[in-house]
Amino acid sequence: MTRLARKDKDPYKEFMIFLMAQVLDVAVKQSTASEVLHTMLTKISRRLCKLKYPSIGRWPQRIQQIVSEGSKCLATRWDRIRKREVKLLGLNDLQKSVMECNTHFSLPSMEGFLNSILKRGKHIEFPNFIPIPHVPPLNSNNLPTVTAGDERCLPFRLALIESWVATSHDTWLKCHIAEENSCRDLKKLIQSYHSEASRWYFSRP
Repeated sequence: MTRLARKDKDPYKEFMIFLMAQVLDVAVKQSTASEVLHTMLTKISRRLCKLKYPSIGRWPQRIQQIVSEGSKCLATRWDRIRKREVKLLGLNDLQKSVMECNTHFSLPSMEGFLNSILKRGKHIEFPNFIPIPHVPPLNSNNLPTVTAGDERCLPFRLALIESWVATSHDTWLKCHIAEENSCRDLKKLIQSYHSEASRWYFSRP
């Protein structure tokens, strides 16, 4: 068939829709599978939506009738499937039960516990554990020293000195720059820190 096309009409598309509707009509009467009918209904509906200016006549009514019958066929099948698969609930036992017996419980232990809450007083126990710092904090106004002590605390002492240099060194230097022993004390700090830090950080980069 030669495909005819005009600006306002498209007889080819209209004919294909009509032909597909006739095939759908036969498929419904032949009890075709539901998924096939659903696919055909979808294709016909999409083609109808693409028609901008459908022709006037009896053929659109015929197509609408066939599509409606196909939809009713699928709805009837689905309703039949749902009724076949529905499971009846055994609710007869609920008629025999006494709901009041199942909703009221006697919990004497719980009631005694709740009543005892109001009679309790406030009792706060303070722990006996009082930690003692092995590495005392440094004073920003005093020059720190690397003293001998527990080897396990050495990394913490080094970290405190490094933190003091980063935060308090400039302030201390401004306050003690005029003192006679400031340079000597700084030299001792640098030497003692370098001695301990180089030993500790040698295998710990």
